Amino acid sequence: MVLTVSAASASSPREDAAMSALGSSFTQGTVAVEGTTLHYVKGGSGAPLVLLHGWPQTWVEWAPVMPALAQGHTVIAFDLPGLGTSTVPTGGFDKATTAKRIREGVQKLGFTGQISILAHDVGSLVAYPYARDFPTEVSRLAVLETPLSGFGLENFYGISWHLGFNQTAAPVPETIMDNDDVPTYLGWLFSGAHHPDRIPQQTYFDAYSYPPGGPRATTTTARSPATPPTTRPRPPATICRCRCWPWVPSSPSALSWPSRSARSPTTCGV
Repeated sequence: MVLTVSAASASSPREDAAMSALGSSFTQGTVAVEGTTLHYVKGGSGAPLVLLHGWPQTWVEWAPVMPALAQGHTVIAFDLPGLGTSTVPTGGFDKATTAKRIREGVQKLGFTGQISILAHDVGSLVAYPYARDFPTEVSRLAVLETPLSGFGLENFYGISWHLGFNQTAAPVPETIMDNDDVPTYLGWLFSGAHHPDRIPQQTYFDAYSYPPGGPRATTTTARSPATPPTTRPRPPATICRCRCWPWVPSSPSALSWPSRSARSPTTCGV
């Protein structure tokens, strides 16, 4: 099922402003796929170009460039499952499953031929298995600000403490990170950008916080790939559990780092 709504029906005042700035030629909607519902923003005409955002962003990160891209393409910017206005999947947080869900959304929107993909950060780790597993359906792939899984990503795990923190077994990050901490944590990450003033930071603070009245992080294990969320309407999205490697520990004492040969793209579960 595909539901399309007008440009004035965004999920928050700040996203509403982003939609309004795009103009009436852009629409947004939701599309039901296996295990979740994807939110998308679409506009333009021409060959389809799928936009996949990074962490800690939503589709809004593409808003400044979407009008220019729409001059020669039909652009479709998705919120990744469990982020933005897309719903939390019932399971399958790995990148290969996520890629299949994005593909299902693309095809249900009527784009059954070849597409191009432009992806940023964690969105790139979804775009890669999309192109790998469905090579005849992807004509071009461009990725920003990340190495690919199995091609150097693991060498970056020591570059910042937040990568290990985000992958620590639940409920450690969920217990430590609460709404009051989101602006401090994400604001610190954004401060490393060349132009942090150009980032709609409050939009992302809102998107990655618990919904009003929702329980604290200590009440959920939603980010475990084997355990769907049970006590809140969405997972603690600030904790980006990028399940792109098979050795993300199941408990704090289960850290085990296999040799590089065990981390090839054919075995890593991307």
